[in-house]
Amino acid sequence: MKEKAERLHDIALQMEKCKTEEEVYDLIVNAARNILSFDVYSLDILEGEELVVKRKSPEINCPLRTPKDEGIAGKTLLTGKTIVIDDIKSAPEARPVNPRIRSAISVPIGEYGIFQTISYEVKAFTEYDVKMAELLSLHAAEAIRRIRVQKRERYLAFHDSLTGLYNRAFLEEELNRLDTERNLPISIVFIDVNMLKIVNDTYGHFVGDDYLKEIAKAIQKSCRHEDLVVRWGGDEFVILLIKTEREKAKEIVKRIEIKLAKINHFPVQVSVAAGTATKTLPGEDIHQVLREAEKNMYENKRLFKIQSQKAKTSDEA
Repeated sequence: MKEKAERLHDIALQMEKCKTEEEVYDLIVNAARNILSFDVYSLDILEGEELVVKRKSPEINCPLRTPKDEGIAGKTLLTGKTIVIDDIKSAPEARPVNPRIRSAISVPIGEYGIFQTISYEVKAFTEYDVKMAELLSLHAAEAIRRIRVQKRERYLAFHDSLTGLYNRAFLEEELNRLDTERNLPISIVFIDVNMLKIVNDTYGHFVGDDYLKEIAKAIQKSCRHEDLVVRWGGDEFVILLIKTEREKAKEIVKRIEIKLAKINHFPVQVSVAAGTATKTLPGEDIHQVLREAEKNMYENKRLFKIQSQKAKTSDEA
């Protein structure tokens, strides 16, 4: 017993170093089989409204997804308490996948899922087995919680909270990572949203936020899967396009303009001003290319204002 406890402690220390949940799942299974001698098991993690099997022994033939409130697994998750079944025949809510199954332990892994082990014998598990399974699940739950918190923190650090797009900090990291000769040509599109100040001042910032979100969605849908779309800040967006000629970047801008022109549920015509620039030679400074794209955007912005003023004057006349 002392040896098992010490080995579980080692597993707990390993879990503290895990960077992904998959690593935690593997450690749970390793400990269950090699330390606790639980050879027949199922590890299920909650995803939305379902418990999803992440690891299981070959002997278990069960659905890979089940509703989170069904059977012994569902009851374990709902109550957050370990369920020990000495004889399956005395547990009407149990739904064994094999008629040979006679006893089981079902242990919650915090609020994240459950671990179950079964036996083909009645009263196969001791109180010590239960305590060890609970200890293992306790360490696993803490590891999963830590990993998810870190993942959430990283998401918030590199994503814009309004649009869900990547933010400026992430772009700056990616510029350094992707600025290599094998990714040439690298094109950059700098975008500024037209009419946002008028929308905010006239109709309020809630409408302005919806305006920005709709534009962000149109920009993202106009790009390819591998393109990096970023909210630069305020009413500005940047698109980073690796292995993309400038003419292709301009085609993407055209697609964006066509999509925006179809949006008709705002009190103003939705539009943007965009500028493009392309790095074609290894020695060029990618940050200078970004500035060039911004400069070209401002020139197009100036032309948009001139055209808008002319249209306004013409309407008044």
